[in-house]
Amino acid sequence: MIPEQPNKDTNHSYTPFDVEVEASSVDIEPGKQSSQVGESMLWNTIQLNPGISKLNFFCCILFYCSMVFGFTAANALQPLILTDKSYYNISQDKTGSVLSLILVVQLIVKMIVGIPYGHFVDKFGRKNMIVFGTICYFISFLLVPLQTTIFPGLISAKILLANTTSCFHSVPLMIDYISNDSRGRASALLSMAIGISSIIASICVRKLFQENFSIGSCYMIFGIGISLVMLLNVLGLKGGHYYDEDSQGQRENITSLRHNIREVAGHFKENGWLAIGLALQILGSSDFMVFFMFMSIFVKSMFPEDFDPKIANITVTNFHIMVTLTSFFCNVFYGWFLDKKNKPLMAAYIALIGGSCALFMFSTSRHPDDWTLFLGAPLIGATLPALFVITNFINIKNFPPEKRGIMVSFTGLAGNISHFLIASTGGLLYDHISRSGPLVMCSILLIIAALLVKYIHKTKVVD
Repeated sequence: MIPEQPNKDTNHSYTPFDVEVEASSVDIEPGKQSSQVGESMLWNTIQLNPGISKLNFFCCILFYCSMVFGFTAANALQPLILTDKSYYNISQDKTGSVLSLILVVQLIVKMIVGIPYGHFVDKFGRKNMIVFGTICYFISFLLVPLQTTIFPGLISAKILLANTTSCFHSVPLMIDYISNDSRGRASALLSMAIGISSIIASICVRKLFQENFSIGSCYMIFGIGISLVMLLNVLGLKGGHYYDEDSQGQRENITSLRHNIREVAGHFKENGWLAIGLALQILGSSDFMVFFMFMSIFVKSMFPEDFDPKIANITVTNFHIMVTLTSFFCNVFYGWFLDKKNKPLMAAYIALIGGSCALFMFSTSRHPDDWTLFLGAPLIGATLPALFVITNFINIKNFPPEKRGIMVSFTGLAGNISHFLIASTGGLLYDHISRSGPLVMCSILLIIAALLVKYIHKTKVVD
Protein backbone atom coordinates (compact mmCIF):
# COMPACT_ATOMS: atom_id res chain seq x y z
CA MET A 1 0.00 0.00 0.00
CA ILE A 2 1.12 3.56 -0.65
CA PRO A 3 1.94 5.23 2.66
CA GLU A 4 -0.55 7.91 3.63
CA GLN A 5 0.75 11.45 3.96
CA PRO A 6 -0.71 13.88 6.48
CA ASN A 7 -3.47 15.87 4.87
CA LYS A 8 -5.80 18.24 6.63
CA ASP A 9 -8.50 17.57 4.04
CA THR A 10 -9.13 14.07 5.38
CA ASN A 11 -10.19 15.50 8.75
CA HIS A 12 -13.36 16.98 7.28
CA SER A 13 -16.62 15.17 6.76
CA TYR A 14 -18.52 16.40 3.74
CA THR A 15 -21.76 15.77 1.96
CA PRO A 16 -22.13 16.42 -1.73
CA PHE A 17 -22.12 20.15 -2.50
CA ASP A 18 -22.73 21.07 1.13
CA VAL A 19 -21.03 24.47 0.79
CA GLU A 20 -21.18 26.71 -2.25
CA VAL A 21 -18.10 28.89 -2.80
CA GLU A 22 -18.49 31.97 -4.97
CA ALA A 23 -15.91 32.42 -7.71
CA SER A 24 -15.09 35.90 -6.40
CA SER A 25 -14.30 34.65 -2.93
CA VAL A 26 -11.73 31.98 -3.60
CA ASP A 27 -8.58 34.10 -3.42
CA ILE A 28 -6.70 33.47 -0.18
CA GLU A 29 -3.93 35.71 0.98
CA PRO A 30 -0.68 33.93 1.89
CA GLY A 31 -0.30 33.34 5.62
CA LYS A 32 -4.03 33.31 6.38
CA GLN A 33 -6.02 30.22 7.21
CA SER A 34 -9.00 29.80 4.95
CA SER A 35 -12.32 29.61 6.70
CA GLN A 36 -14.02 28.34 3.61
CA VAL A 37 -14.81 24.71 3.01
CA GLY A 38 -14.57 23.54 -0.57
CA GLU A 39 -16.98 21.57 -2.62
CA SER A 40 -16.91 18.12 -1.09
CA MET A 41 -17.74 15.97 -4.04
CA LEU A 42 -17.89 16.76 -7.73
CA TRP A 43 -20.62 14.70 -9.34
CA ASN A 44 -20.53 12.58 -6.14
CA THR A 45 -17.18 11.27 -7.34
CA ILE A 46 -14.28 13.69 -6.87
CA GLN A 47 -13.57 15.38 -3.56
CA LEU A 48 -12.14 18.90 -3.73
CA ASN A 49 -9.87 20.51 -1.18
CA PRO A 50 -11.18 23.29 1.12
CA GLY A 51 -11.56 26.66 -0.59
CA ILE A 52 -11.84 25.19 -4.08
CA SER A 53 -15.04 25.91 -6.04
CA LYS A 54 -16.58 24.13 -9.00
CA LEU A 55 -15.48 27.05 -11.18
CA ASN A 56 -11.87 26.64 -10.00
CA PHE A 57 -11.93 22.94 -10.78
CA PHE A 58 -13.54 23.44 -14.20
CA CYS A 59 -10.89 26.02 -15.10
CA CYS A 60 -8.21 23.66 -13.83
CA ILE A 61 -9.40 20.97 -16.24
CA LEU A 62 -9.67 23.54 -19.04
CA PHE A 63 -6.09 24.65 -18.35
CA TYR A 64 -4.74 21.14 -18.84
CA CYS A 65 -6.95 20.56 -21.88
CA SER A 66 -5.79 23.78 -23.52
CA MET A 67 -2.17 22.98 -22.70
CA VAL A 68 -2.40 19.50 -24.20
CA PHE A 69 -4.36 20.77 -27.20
CA GLY A 70 -1.63 23.31 -27.93
CA PHE A 71 1.26 20.89 -27.43
CA THR A 72 -0.46 18.19 -29.51
CA ALA A 73 -0.83 20.68 -32.33
CA ALA A 74 2.84 21.66 -31.97
CA ASN A 75 3.99 18.03 -31.95
CA ALA A 76 1.87 17.23 -35.00
CA LEU A 77 2.96 20.25 -37.04
CA GLN A 78 6.66 20.45 -36.19
CA PRO A 79 7.89 17.34 -38.06
CA LEU A 80 5.67 18.20 -41.03
CA ILE A 81 6.83 21.78 -41.45
CA LEU A 82 10.46 20.67 -41.44
CA THR A 83 9.99 18.59 -44.59
CA ASP A 84 7.53 20.94 -46.31
CA LYS A 85 8.98 22.48 -49.48
CA SER A 86 7.24 25.80 -48.76
CA TYR A 87 9.09 26.25 -45.46
CA TYR A 88 12.30 24.57 -44.26
CA ASN A 89 12.46 21.81 -46.92
CA ILE A 90 14.70 19.44 -44.95
CA SER A 91 15.45 16.25 -46.88
CA GLN A 92 14.35 12.92 -45.41
CA ASP A 93 17.93 11.74 -44.85
CA LYS A 94 18.56 14.72 -42.55
CA THR A 95 15.18 14.99 -40.84
CA GLY A 96 16.15 12.84 -37.86
CA SER A 97 19.27 14.86 -37.07
CA VAL A 98 17.50 18.22 -37.42
CA LEU A 99 14.60 17.07 -35.27
CA SER A 100 17.02 15.76 -32.64
CA LEU A 101 18.90 19.06 -32.64
CA ILE A 102 15.67 20.99 -32.06
CA LEU A 103 14.60 18.64 -29.27
CA VAL A 104 18.01 18.81 -27.60
CA VAL A 105 17.98 22.62 -27.60
CA GLN A 106 14.49 22.60 -26.10
CA LEU A 107 15.53 20.08 -23.46
CA ILE A 108 18.57 22.10 -22.44
CA VAL A 109 16.29 25.09 -21.92
CA LYS A 110 13.84 22.98 -19.91
CA MET A 111 16.58 21.59 -17.70
CA ILE A 112 17.95 25.07 -17.02
CA VAL A 113 14.66 26.76 -16.18
CA GLY A 114 12.62 23.82 -14.81
CA ILE A 115 13.64 23.99 -11.14
CA PRO A 116 13.62 27.82 -10.95
CA TYR A 117 10.14 27.91 -12.48
CA GLY A 118 8.91 25.41 -9.91
CA HIS A 119 10.36 27.65 -7.20
CA PHE A 120 8.68 30.72 -8.73
CA VAL A 121 5.33 28.90 -8.85
CA ASP A 122 5.50 28.29 -5.09
CA LYS A 123 6.85 31.75 -4.36
CA PHE A 124 4.79 34.01 -6.64
CA GLY A 125 1.68 31.97 -7.35
CA ARG A 126 0.28 29.84 -10.16
CA LYS A 127 -1.46 32.48 -12.24
CA ASN A 128 1.63 34.59 -12.93
CA MET A 129 3.53 31.64 -14.39
CA ILE A 130 0.57 30.60 -16.54
CA VAL A 131 0.33 34.10 -18.03
CA PHE A 132 4.09 34.18 -18.70
CA GLY A 133 3.97 30.75 -20.33
CA THR A 134 1.02 31.76 -22.50
CA ILE A 135 2.89 34.79 -23.83
CA CYS A 136 5.87 32.57 -24.74
CA TYR A 137 3.53 30.10 -26.44
CA PHE A 138 1.85 32.84 -28.50
CA ILE A 139 5.14 34.32 -29.73
CA SER A 140 6.65 30.90 -30.54
CA PHE A 141 3.67 29.81 -32.66
CA LEU A 142 3.72 33.05 -34.62
CA LEU A 143 7.48 32.83 -35.22
CA VAL A 144 7.71 29.27 -36.60
CA PRO A 145 5.97 29.80 -39.97
CA LEU A 146 7.63 33.18 -40.45
CA GLN A 147 11.16 31.72 -40.42
CA THR A 148 13.06 30.08 -43.26
CA THR A 149 16.23 28.92 -41.48
CA ILE A 150 16.89 26.60 -38.56
CA PHE A 151 19.34 29.07 -37.01
CA PRO A 152 18.42 31.38 -35.44
CA GLY A 153 14.75 31.57 -36.44
CA LEU A 154 13.25 28.16 -35.70
CA ILE A 155 15.54 27.56 -32.72
CA SER A 156 14.44 30.85 -31.14
CA ALA A 157 10.80 29.89 -31.51
CA LYS A 158 11.45 26.46 -29.99
CA ILE A 159 13.28 28.00 -27.05
CA LEU A 160 10.16 30.05 -26.31
CA LEU A 161 8.01 26.93 -26.63
CA ALA A 162 10.32 25.12 -24.21
CA ASN A 163 9.80 27.98 -21.76
CA THR A 164 6.07 27.49 -22.13
CA THR A 165 6.37 23.77 -21.43
CA SER A 166 8.42 24.36 -18.27
CA CYS A 167 6.02 27.05 -17.03
CA PHE A 168 2.91 24.96 -17.53
CA HIS A 169 4.40 21.71 -16.22
CA SER A 170 5.56 23.42 -13.02
CA VAL A 171 1.98 24.40 -12.11
CA PRO A 172 0.48 21.65 -9.89
CA LEU A 173 -3.16 22.67 -10.16
CA MET A 174 -4.62 19.16 -10.03
CA ILE A 175 -2.61 18.30 -6.93
CA ASP A 176 -3.69 21.60 -5.36
CA TYR A 177 -7.36 21.11 -6.01
CA ILE A 178 -8.03 17.39 -5.41
CA SER A 179 -7.97 15.59 -2.08
CA ASN A 180 -6.11 12.32 -1.64
CA ASP A 181 -9.37 10.36 -1.49
CA SER A 182 -10.11 11.09 -5.14
CA ARG A 183 -6.62 10.83 -6.59
CA GLY A 184 -7.27 7.93 -9.00
CA ARG A 185 -10.63 9.17 -10.27
CA ALA A 186 -9.24 12.67 -10.68
CA SER A 187 -6.25 11.36 -12.66
CA ALA A 188 -8.62 9.32 -14.83
CA LEU A 189 -10.90 12.33 -15.38
CA LEU A 190 -7.90 14.48 -16.29
CA SER A 191 -6.60 11.81 -18.64
CA MET A 192 -10.02 11.58 -20.27
CA ALA A 193 -10.15 15.35 -20.67
CA ILE A 194 -6.67 15.68 -22.14
CA GLY A 195 -7.29 12.59 -24.26
CA ILE A 196 -10.32 14.28 -25.77
CA SER A 197 -8.23 17.41 -26.25
CA SER A 198 -5.52 15.44 -28.06
CA ILE A 199 -8.09 13.78 -30.28
CA ILE A 200 -9.78 17.08 -31.09
CA ALA A 201 -6.40 18.72 -31.79
CA SER A 202 -5.39 15.91 -34.16
CA ILE A 203 -8.80 16.04 -35.87
CA CYS A 204 -8.51 19.83 -36.21
CA VAL A 205 -5.07 19.49 -37.82
CA ARG A 206 -6.44 16.84 -40.17
CA LYS A 207 -9.48 18.97 -41.03
CA LEU A 208 -7.36 22.03 -41.74
CA PHE A 209 -5.18 19.98 -44.07
CA GLN A 210 -8.28 18.67 -45.84
CA GLU A 211 -9.47 22.25 -46.30
CA ASN A 212 -6.09 23.09 -47.89
CA PHE A 213 -4.85 25.34 -45.10
CA SER A 214 -1.09 25.71 -45.17
CA ILE A 215 0.99 24.52 -42.23
CA GLY A 216 1.85 28.15 -41.49
CA SER A 217 -1.83 29.06 -41.30
CA CYS A 218 -2.38 26.18 -38.89
CA TYR A 219 0.34 27.56 -36.63
CA MET A 220 -1.31 30.99 -36.66
CA ILE A 221 -4.78 29.59 -35.90
CA PHE A 222 -3.62 27.43 -33.00
CA GLY A 223 -1.29 30.08 -31.57
CA ILE A 224 -3.92 32.81 -31.41
CA GLY A 225 -6.81 30.55 -30.35
CA ILE A 226 -5.05 28.69 -27.51
CA SER A 227 -3.46 31.88 -26.15
CA LEU A 228 -6.85 33.61 -25.88
CA VAL A 229 -8.41 30.61 -24.15
CA MET A 230 -5.50 30.38 -21.68
CA LEU A 231 -5.63 34.06 -20.74
CA LEU A 232 -9.39 34.04 -20.23
CA ASN A 233 -9.22 30.80 -18.26
CA VAL A 234 -6.77 32.31 -15.75
CA LEU A 235 -9.61 34.48 -14.45
CA GLY A 236 -11.39 31.42 -13.09
CA LEU A 237 -8.43 29.83 -11.33
CA LYS A 238 -7.88 30.18 -7.60
CA GLY A 239 -5.56 33.01 -6.63
CA GLY A 240 -2.80 33.00 -4.03
CA HIS A 241 -0.53 30.13 -2.99
CA TYR A 242 -1.73 26.63 -2.30
CA TYR A 243 0.66 25.27 0.30
CA ASP A 244 -0.55 24.78 3.90
CA GLU A 245 -0.98 28.40 4.82
CA ASP A 246 -1.20 28.06 8.57
CA SER A 247 2.53 27.40 8.85
CA GLN A 248 4.79 30.43 8.60
CA GLY A 249 7.79 28.15 8.52
CA GLN A 250 6.63 26.74 5.21
CA ARG A 251 6.45 30.24 3.80
CA GLU A 252 10.01 30.87 4.89
CA ASN A 253 11.20 27.59 3.37
CA ILE A 254 10.15 28.53 -0.15
CA THR A 255 12.17 31.74 -0.11
CA SER A 256 15.40 29.76 -0.61
CA LEU A 257 15.82 27.86 -3.87
CA ARG A 258 18.92 26.05 -2.61
CA HIS A 259 17.10 24.98 0.55
CA ASN A 260 14.17 23.79 -1.56
CA ILE A 261 16.38 21.64 -3.78
CA ARG A 262 18.03 19.96 -0.77
CA GLU A 263 14.66 19.17 0.77
CA VAL A 264 13.23 17.83 -2.48
CA ALA A 265 16.22 15.54 -3.00
CA GLY A 266 15.76 14.27 0.56
CA HIS A 267 12.10 13.44 -0.04
CA PHE A 268 12.90 11.37 -3.13
CA LYS A 269 15.73 9.60 -1.34
CA GLU A 270 13.66 8.66 1.70
CA ASN A 271 10.30 7.86 0.09
CA GLY A 272 10.38 4.67 -1.99
CA TRP A 273 7.15 5.48 -3.80
CA LEU A 274 8.48 8.86 -4.89
CA ALA A 275 11.57 7.05 -6.19
CA ILE A 276 9.32 4.71 -8.19
CA GLY A 277 7.41 7.68 -9.57
CA LEU A 278 10.70 9.27 -10.55
CA ALA A 279 11.83 6.09 -12.33
CA LEU A 280 8.58 6.00 -14.26
CA GLN A 281 9.01 9.66 -15.18
CA ILE A 282 12.61 9.24 -16.34
CA LEU A 283 12.34 5.99 -18.28
CA GLY A 284 8.63 5.78 -19.04
CA SER A 285 6.44 8.87 -19.16
CA SER A 286 8.85 10.98 -21.19
CA ASP A 287 9.06 8.29 -23.88
CA PHE A 288 5.51 8.95 -24.95
CA MET A 289 6.11 12.58 -25.94
CA VAL A 290 9.32 11.75 -27.82
CA PHE A 291 7.61 8.84 -29.52
CA PHE A 292 5.00 11.13 -31.07
CA MET A 293 7.73 13.18 -32.73
CA PHE A 294 9.58 10.22 -34.19
CA MET A 295 6.34 8.42 -35.05
CA SER A 296 5.41 11.30 -37.35
CA ILE A 297 8.62 11.30 -39.38
CA PHE A 298 8.77 7.47 -39.26
CA VAL A 299 5.33 7.08 -40.84
CA LYS A 300 5.87 9.93 -43.29
CA SER A 301 9.19 8.43 -44.40
CA MET A 302 7.27 5.41 -45.73
CA PHE A 303 5.87 7.58 -48.52
CA PRO A 304 7.96 8.47 -51.59
CA GLU A 305 9.30 12.02 -51.56
CA ASP A 306 7.23 12.88 -54.64
CA PHE A 307 4.03 11.58 -53.00
CA ASP A 308 1.18 14.01 -52.32
CA PRO A 309 2.17 15.64 -48.98
CA LYS A 310 -1.48 16.29 -48.12
CA ILE A 311 -2.25 12.55 -48.07
CA ALA A 312 0.93 11.79 -46.14
CA ASN A 313 0.14 14.43 -43.51
CA ILE A 314 -3.43 13.16 -43.11
CA THR A 315 -2.13 9.60 -42.68
CA VAL A 316 0.21 10.73 -39.90
CA THR A 317 -2.63 12.50 -38.07
CA ASN A 318 -4.80 9.38 -38.46
CA PHE A 319 -2.30 7.41 -36.40
CA HIS A 320 -2.19 10.23 -33.83
CA ILE A 321 -5.95 9.92 -33.52
CA MET A 322 -5.76 6.14 -33.13
CA VAL A 323 -3.27 6.44 -30.27
CA THR A 324 -5.09 9.21 -28.43
CA LEU A 325 -8.55 7.68 -28.91
CA THR A 326 -7.41 4.38 -27.40
CA SER A 327 -5.69 6.13 -24.51
CA PHE A 328 -8.89 8.03 -23.75
CA PHE A 329 -10.88 4.88 -23.03
CA CYS A 330 -8.08 2.87 -21.42
CA ASN A 331 -7.08 5.60 -18.97
CA VAL A 332 -10.61 5.55 -17.57
CA PHE A 333 -10.00 1.94 -16.62
CA TYR A 334 -6.59 2.72 -15.10
CA GLY A 335 -8.07 5.46 -12.91
CA TRP A 336 -10.84 3.15 -11.69
CA PHE A 337 -8.37 0.33 -11.10
CA LEU A 338 -6.02 2.51 -9.04
CA ASP A 339 -8.82 3.87 -6.86
CA LYS A 340 -10.54 0.54 -6.29
CA LYS A 341 -7.55 -1.78 -6.06
CA ASN A 342 -4.77 0.63 -5.04
CA LYS A 343 -2.19 -1.37 -7.00
CA PRO A 344 -0.03 1.16 -8.85
CA LEU A 345 2.81 -1.35 -9.14
CA MET A 346 0.71 -3.81 -11.14
CA ALA A 347 -0.60 -1.01 -13.35
CA ALA A 348 2.95 0.23 -13.95
CA TYR A 349 4.15 -3.21 -15.05
CA ILE A 350 1.23 -3.54 -17.48
CA ALA A 351 1.93 -0.11 -18.98
CA LEU A 352 5.70 -0.59 -19.20
CA ILE A 353 5.83 -4.12 -20.58
CA GLY A 354 2.80 -3.66 -22.81
CA GLY A 355 4.16 -0.37 -24.12
CA SER A 356 7.52 -1.94 -24.89
CA CYS A 357 5.89 -4.71 -26.93
CA ALA A 358 3.66 -2.22 -28.74
CA LEU A 359 6.57 0.07 -29.66
CA PHE A 360 8.59 -2.86 -30.96
CA MET A 361 5.64 -4.01 -33.07
CA PHE A 362 5.20 -0.49 -34.47
CA SER A 363 8.92 -0.32 -35.31
CA THR A 364 8.73 -3.43 -37.53
CA SER A 365 6.45 -1.65 -40.00
CA ARG A 366 7.83 -0.70 -43.40
CA HIS A 367 4.73 0.46 -45.29
CA PRO A 368 1.87 2.80 -44.27
CA ASP A 369 -0.60 -0.06 -44.85
CA ASP A 370 1.21 -2.63 -42.65
CA TRP A 371 -1.01 -4.35 -40.08
CA THR A 372 1.66 -3.79 -37.42
CA LEU A 373 1.01 -0.05 -37.61
CA PHE A 374 -2.73 -0.45 -37.19
CA LEU A 375 -2.31 -2.89 -34.30
CA GLY A 376 0.70 -1.21 -32.70
CA ALA A 377 -0.85 2.28 -32.60
CA PRO A 378 -3.86 1.37 -30.40
CA LEU A 379 -1.66 -0.85 -28.20
CA ILE A 380 0.62 2.11 -27.62
CA GLY A 381 -2.40 4.24 -26.72
CA ALA A 382 -3.57 1.56 -24.28
CA THR A 383 -0.26 1.44 -22.39
CA LEU A 384 2.15 4.37 -22.55
CA PRO A 385 -0.31 7.20 -21.68
CA ALA A 386 -1.31 5.26 -18.54
CA LEU A 387 2.09 6.10 -17.06
CA PHE A 388 0.82 9.66 -16.64
CA VAL A 389 -2.15 8.43 -14.59
CA ILE A 390 0.07 6.14 -12.50
CA THR A 391 2.77 8.72 -11.74
CA ASN A 392 0.13 11.34 -10.94
CA PHE A 393 -1.55 8.87 -8.57
CA ILE A 394 1.74 8.27 -6.74
CA ASN A 395 2.75 11.93 -6.63
CA ILE A 396 -0.57 13.23 -5.27
CA LYS A 397 -0.22 10.84 -2.35
CA ASN A 398 3.38 11.67 -1.57
CA PHE A 399 4.19 15.26 -2.53
CA PRO A 400 4.39 17.57 0.53
CA PRO A 401 1.73 20.28 -0.02
CA GLU A 402 4.13 23.18 0.49
CA LYS A 403 6.62 21.80 -2.06
CA ARG A 404 4.32 20.80 -4.89
CA GLY A 405 5.53 23.33 -7.43
CA ILE A 406 9.21 22.60 -7.13
CA MET A 407 8.68 18.84 -6.81
CA VAL A 408 6.64 18.80 -10.03
CA SER A 409 9.50 20.70 -11.68
CA PHE A 410 12.04 18.30 -10.19
CA THR A 411 10.26 15.28 -11.67
CA GLY A 412 9.97 17.12 -14.98
CA LEU A 413 13.71 17.82 -14.94
CA ALA A 414 14.42 14.16 -14.22
CA GLY A 415 12.14 13.12 -17.08
CA ASN A 416 14.05 15.39 -19.42
CA ILE A 417 17.18 13.29 -18.80
CA SER A 418 15.84 10.35 -20.80
CA HIS A 419 14.07 12.76 -23.14
CA PHE A 420 17.48 14.29 -23.83
CA LEU A 421 19.12 10.90 -24.46
CA ILE A 422 16.33 9.75 -26.76
CA ALA A 423 16.26 13.02 -28.67
CA SER A 424 20.04 13.27 -29.08
CA THR A 425 20.69 9.65 -30.02
CA GLY A 426 17.35 8.96 -31.67
CA GLY A 427 18.06 11.30 -34.56
CA LEU A 428 21.43 9.69 -35.20
CA LEU A 429 19.85 6.24 -35.15
CA TYR A 430 17.11 7.44 -37.48
CA ASP A 431 19.47 8.96 -40.07
CA HIS A 432 22.43 6.58 -39.97
CA ILE A 433 21.26 3.16 -38.76
CA SER A 434 17.50 2.58 -38.97
CA ARG A 435 14.45 4.79 -39.07
CA SER A 436 12.86 2.50 -36.51
CA GLY A 437 15.87 2.93 -34.19
CA PRO A 438 14.30 5.59 -31.89
CA LEU A 439 11.22 3.42 -31.37
CA VAL A 440 13.31 0.36 -30.51
CA MET A 441 15.33 2.46 -28.07
CA CYS A 442 12.13 3.63 -26.35
CA SER A 443 11.01 0.00 -26.13
CA ILE A 444 14.25 -1.01 -24.39
CA LEU A 445 14.01 1.89 -21.94
CA LEU A 446 10.55 0.75 -20.88
CA ILE A 447 11.89 -2.71 -20.03
CA ILE A 448 14.72 -1.13 -18.04
CA ALA A 449 12.14 0.99 -16.21
CA ALA A 450 10.15 -2.12 -15.26
CA LEU A 451 13.26 -3.77 -13.81
CA LEU A 452 14.23 -0.60 -11.94
CA VAL A 453 10.75 -0.22 -10.45
CA LYS A 454 10.87 -3.82 -9.23
CA TYR A 455 14.25 -3.22 -7.60
CA ILE A 456 13.16 0.02 -5.88
CA HIS A 457 9.97 -1.58 -4.59
CA LYS A 458 11.87 -4.55 -3.21
CA THR A 459 14.55 -2.50 -1.46
CA LYS A 460 12.84 0.75 -0.39
CA VAL A 461 9.09 0.18 -0.04
CA VAL A 462 7.48 -1.51 2.93
CA ASP A 463 4.00 -2.83 2.09
